[in-house]
Amino acid sequence: MRAILSVRISSPLPADELVRRMNARAADFAAVPGLVQKSFGLDPLSGDICGIYIFETRAALDAYRASPLATSIPAAYAATEIRREIFDLVNLVQN
Repeated sequence: MRAILSVRISSPLPADELVRRMNARAADFAAVPGLVQKSFGLDPLSGDICGIYIFETRAALDAYRASPLATSIPAAYAATEIRREIFDLVNLVQN
């Protein structure tokens, strides 16, 4: 079963710098084994950023969470708060 990881990060960095850092790291995420899709988002009201990840399996998600790439996220975005949530993917609607 596919799995979803949702990560929300608060940071004092300005939005343009957060987006620059997200874009600079995109190729690293493209190489993650078992990662089907990753989307970056920015909340214009709070300035928080998010990552929505879809993995082929929960095992792939767990392996990613233990990886150097995943553990580097707080420092990469100067995170002051991080909220992570994991879900089983039960339905995917695409247009």
